[in-house]
Amino acid sequence: MTALLGKILKSHRFGLILLLLIQWYTFIFNRHLPVQLNAFVFMGSSLLFGIVLLRIYYNKSVGLSETGLQKGMLSKRIISLGGLALVAFSFYLLNQNFTQHEILAKQSDVIPTIIELCERFTHGKKVYTPIEHFGYYLPVTYLPMQWMPFLMAEVLHFDYRWIPIVIWAIAFIILVRRSMKYNSAVYHLFTILFGTIPVLLMSTTANPLSSIMADTVEIMVAGYYILLILSFNINSPVLRGLIVGICLMSRYSLVLWLPLAVVVLWISEPKRNFYITAATILIFILGIYVLPFLSKDWGIFYRGYKHYDISAFGEWEHINAATGKPYHLYSGFGFASFIYEYYPNPDLMAKIKVIQGFHFWGSILSTVAMIIVYFRIRKNIHYKIFLMGSFKIYLAIFMFFIQVPYTYLMLVDLFVTIAIFAEVGKYHFAGTIKEEPAKQQLA
Repeated sequence: MTALLGKILKSHRFGLILLLLIQWYTFIFNRHLPVQLNAFVFMGSSLLFGIVLLRIYYNKSVGLSETGLQKGMLSKRIISLGGLALVAFSFYLLNQNFTQHEILAKQSDVIPTIIELCERFTHGKKVYTPIEHFGYYLPVTYLPMQWMPFLMAEVLHFDYRWIPIVIWAIAFIILVRRSMKYNSAVYHLFTILFGTIPVLLMSTTANPLSSIMADTVEIMVAGYYILLILSFNINSPVLRGLIVGICLMSRYSLVLWLPLAVVVLWISEPKRNFYITAATILIFILGIYVLPFLSKDWGIFYRGYKHYDISAFGEWEHINAATGKPYHLYSGFGFASFIYEYYPNPDLMAKIKVIQGFHFWGSILSTVAMIIVYFRIRKNIHYKIFLMGSFKIYLAIFMFFIQVPYTYLMLVDLFVTIAIFAEVGKYHFAGTIKEEPAKQQLA
């Protein structure tokens, strides 16, 4: 055990393990630290993970080690089976959770909204018309990949809440299989533990985070973003385009980062791959959103987007009687609580506009800065490493300045870190870069 610990401490990836552990802890045990401190530690560890990743692989030529195919395979198989057992046990706990936790719009309108959209679609009604029978006026803001996967539950008449966890499980199992192929047994073990324990804890009814599984679908989006990280490291432009399209049609979190991806892929990959990826994304978005829905009413996206101002105002007004402060602003995440508390203008909408400004310009400027950085260091870092590291930096900033930092949204950021951690395990140093390396096509 001492030798193993010493090996971990000497590893060049020890900083990544430590930062992931900090982010993991501040997500799961976010009530153990003062809420504003927790917000900064969560964001800081997330941001530093991306920065440290780029620093580790800067000026390093990387390659794939095939030793993972021979060394420690039995140990990794046993570890993987243990991980699958934990996932299966979380399914058992979720069954109890779902049985005890009724779907109620007054508690959370996320799943009731998805049910309404699926029912409209299967009955041939207009999907993107406002919902009014929840007791309030609710414009439909959900993009297709946030509700279309649930059509199977609607048609086959089972609990909608199984769809998100199954999609996450599929994505995570793919990640684990890739980790088992290339990573060492110790690194593989970290991937399993970091990925399964949060889901296991969120599945128990006694845990405060259990509402994430019972009332929201964010674990599904986390699954999508795991696949997004995998797409950076595969050579199929069609598959990459489909995954990017799915992410864009669930939440638009990555849209302001896409110009950076365009620059990196244009410079670093064959132009044919770039065109195929772009065409796949365009066809996918046209096929599932623009032609069937948006073309029938070009204002639905804008109205849905503007509704976020109204819903944000409602959350900033939603006061926790025990603390006298808004529930979701003081959940231990995001910068919104600082604006709420310290911005001198007492008008809530003025405060919201300030955090929106931070959100937009922080995201834009981080992308612009990383484009500049890539032009300066592109000869000294593998482009797939840069895609992962830059996206991690961007997402940390995007989540930190979001106008309502719901706890469940931070689940996506955590699993992006876990997915990157698993994927970089396969990139092994092959020397120091002395001149521009040939473009490597690592699978």
